Amino acid sequence: FPSHDKSMFQILTSHRAFTEEMVQQVVDLNIPWLDLNIGCPSSTVCKNRGGSFLLTDLPALRGLVRTIRNKFPGRFTCKIRIGYHDTNQFEDSIRMLNDEGAEMITVHGRTRDDLYKAPARWEFIKRAVEISQVPIVGNGDVWEVDDIDRMLKTTGCHAVMVARGALKYPWMAQDYRRGFTEKRTDRIKEFYGEYKAALEKEDVTLRGLLKQSKSMARFMFDGIENGEQIRRSLMLTQTAPEFYQIIESL
Repeated sequence: FPSHDKSMFQILTSHRAFTEEMVQQVVDLNIPWLDLNIGCPSSTVCKNRGGSFLLTDLPALRGLVRTIRNKFPGRFTCKIRIGYHDTNQFEDSIRMLNDEGAEMITVHGRTRDDLYKAPARWEFIKRAVEISQVPIVGNGDVWEVDDIDRMLKTTGCHAVMVARGALKYPWMAQDYRRGFTEKRTDRIKEFYGEYKAALEKEDVTLRGLLKQSKSMARFMFDGIENGEQIRRSLMLTQTAPEFYQIIESL
């Protein structure tokens, strides 16, 4: 896509929601890019027939997508899972979104029933690339810089979306672009040094510094040797200096 404006607004909706009115509000705000979430596995969202539940009725979903496409003049994309209970209609869902004017499709390689537990099935991302006339973005189980390359080469997808992986590795995209190969613990130390300086510039209290720093440690040590032990030690600290002493010792 052209680089002049990438502002994007994602919506959740259902067949019984006020979709046209919502899309009109997005149009009125001059937002250039609208994304339809057809992948959310939340029980609350699915109970209200939104998110990945929409994949259970493709004819009805087609009508919903057509309504949005007809109403929204800007860039329109969709994010989906590979199915709800199963993958039987996966290819049909990709073809339907192509037919109804989606300009790009992000594919999370799990069904709704998989939630986030089962390994993402990248072979479905590859199949989407094979049958789609519009770009496919791969999503699921991208945890390290190497995973980006592996997904691109394995599936042929046009881009990679990082979700939970960005919580444990916030600088992954930056490192990918510059071919960064340092140990992740070195990058964590670098990150926390910058993070601490930024918070101190905002005159955050020591208690606030500790709380904010702990919140960033929730996922960041996944997959690192002794990562769980390091995280536990950090979460048990009582003061910010104690927290940052552990960080400096990595």
